[in-house]
Amino acid sequence: MAEATHRDSEFLDRRLSLIAQATGTPIGTQSPEALAGQVVELLCEGFETDAAAARWLQGDQLLLLAARGIPGPKLNEALPASVGLAGEMLSSGRGVLINDVATHPLTAETFRSKPGSFRFRSFVGVPLLVGQRRVGVLGLYDINHPQVYEPRDLQHLQIVGNHIAAAIDNTRLYDELQRANAKLEARAERTTEELRESEARFRLLAEHAIDIISQHTLDGRFTYVSPAVTAVLGWPAEELVGKLPREFVHPDDRDAVISARPELMSAGDRAVHRTYRFLTAEGDYRWVESASRRQPRRDGQAQEQLVVVTRDITRRRLAEQRLRLVQAAVTEVREAVVITDASLDPPGPRIVYVNPAFTRMTGYTAAEIEGQTPRILQGELTDRAMLDRLRVSLERGDAFSSETVNYRKDHTPYTVEWNIAPVRQPDGKVTHWVSVQRDVTKRRHEEQLAQLNRDTLAHDARLTTMGELASGLAHELNQPLTAIANYANGALMRYERDDPTAPTAARDVLRRVSDQATRAGTIIRRLRAFIGRRTGTTVSASLNDIVREVLEINEQDTRTRGVTVAVEADSQLPATTLDRVQIQQVVLNLLRNAIDAVQGQPPERKRVWVRTRHAGDGALQLTVEDAGDGLDAAGRARLFEPFFTTKAEGMGLGLTISQSIVEAHDGRMWAEDGAAGGLVLVIQLPVCADE
Repeated sequence: MAEATHRDSEFLDRRLSLIAQATGTPIGTQSPEALAGQVVELLCEGFETDAAAARWLQGDQLLLLAARGIPGPKLNEALPASVGLAGEMLSSGRGVLINDVATHPLTAETFRSKPGSFRFRSFVGVPLLVGQRRVGVLGLYDINHPQVYEPRDLQHLQIVGNHIAAAIDNTRLYDELQRANAKLEARAERTTEELRESEARFRLLAEHAIDIISQHTLDGRFTYVSPAVTAVLGWPAEELVGKLPREFVHPDDRDAVISARPELMSAGDRAVHRTYRFLTAEGDYRWVESASRRQPRRDGQAQEQLVVVTRDITRRRLAEQRLRLVQAAVTEVREAVVITDASLDPPGPRIVYVNPAFTRMTGYTAAEIEGQTPRILQGELTDRAMLDRLRVSLERGDAFSSETVNYRKDHTPYTVEWNIAPVRQPDGKVTHWVSVQRDVTKRRHEEQLAQLNRDTLAHDARLTTMGELASGLAHELNQPLTAIANYANGALMRYERDDPTAPTAARDVLRRVSDQATRAGTIIRRLRAFIGRRTGTTVSASLNDIVREVLEINEQDTRTRGVTVAVEADSQLPATTLDRVQIQQVVLNLLRNAIDAVQGQPPERKRVWVRTRHAGDGALQLTVEDAGDGLDAAGRARLFEPFFTTKAEGMGLGLTISQSIVEAHDGRMWAEDGAAGGLVLVIQLPVCADE
């Protein structure tokens, strides 16, 4: 189980156990004030807070039953029931969550005008309800810190508070009964009439309780059932008298109920608790919780009896089941779920919950991310314009959907698609934001690759067309160049045959014309072979020859742009099997990138070095180094990504395609820092014999 879910379940179980601890005290063994004091101590423990208070409504006053950690008020101190936070909770019947008295609408104005009137900074409280009656208030306080409590604390406190209210109310009723019985027992002689009076008082109190109060023989049979049984379970009280409770218990829970009797016989004054399903008059089952204890036999009573208080907890069980269902669903869903509070003041909403999918996506644990703002995930590639639109939507209370780049804990970027929706109270006020997020990095990368393939195909189609045009043009140029070479050779032969004394300079000119025409024809034939339509073929070739051919093809561009290219070739380099034209394309691309990199440099730095060497381990290595400005580590890391370019007119495809060609030859390609301050691109190819 993920850390956040485990902690939520632990909190829920721990706080629910307070109900059993707070309400399981045997009736009549302590005063309402003592029970309230026990409740306050248990609440401070379960909700991990240092201050709590319980007040009981008496007329139009609220009496302080118990308090811990709050300086000033004394027990039984009375306050008006219609003012302050208590008045708000009693009038509305709803709980109040205040994360900061300085900013909450209920307290901000008073805090600004009378800051000393508050002895706390954070507060969560609920009205104490017995049925529809509002009998008091229960509150938790943090004296010094804002932003302490969460909505789940309010939910849990309401569940606890309802049952605590019933327990305190029952204790007060029992306290009155005990005081009445104590007066009767103080008399020297107890008469049967007094006993009947005590029983009548017990019945009177029981008949006004919302929980079912029943008396039983030691073997468990009902001897009395309060009228609440009709409202809760639909049974007329007299119909249950003389019957065993087990007759109405769900078969799956029957053994647990039967086992309570021997436990009760040895429990002394300690209450025995059971939770089970009880059959209603309509034929369905409702969840109930009972606390049973032995009632010692008094003078005039035929035998010892059992007293049982039974409470309907069906709604609580359903709420717990729904809460666990939602927790399980959010935990298991594959999309990341983030819940923040609704604060829009800087630094923005704070994260109160993330599910395990979020921790897997980002690398942050729940403990690391909760309490932070979503800004912790943002970085240089995050879309700032999108964040401005998001804030406008949040200020309006609208849902929002978008996509941006966030950063994981290890600072790697990822593309996230998310939808944000508000969580509202019944009055429409936004209390939280829920964001469902999906990592679409892989999908976007696949879309980019698909676009790259489409662009590459279009580029190849254009190159094919250009190749056909250039091939035809080369064919047409080759004929006059051949004629020029032939004419020059013919003139030279006639000079040497007819006039051996002709000037040497004239013969040198004719010889150079012939040589250059022949050289131009050779270059055109190589260019025609490089760009012409062809199928991939591998041949045994020298890497040095390929470098020389590429330099000849690019000689005019190199000279025009004033760049000096130095070649350091290993003359002992063995031949290897490769696709000659594809490797020419790679070397030409690296050479042109290096020439582009030194543009804008002073003349002495317009230098490029092309080197070949035997790298050992059966590998050949070619490096192209420039004296440009180089790239930082981040730029080198992205150098081979599709569409990444540092050129204003670049497409960002050349190095990606070149790397693919090298890897198709079982080679590798990478970048390094150059000794001259520029960049070194390295190609390493295996030495392979031609098969």
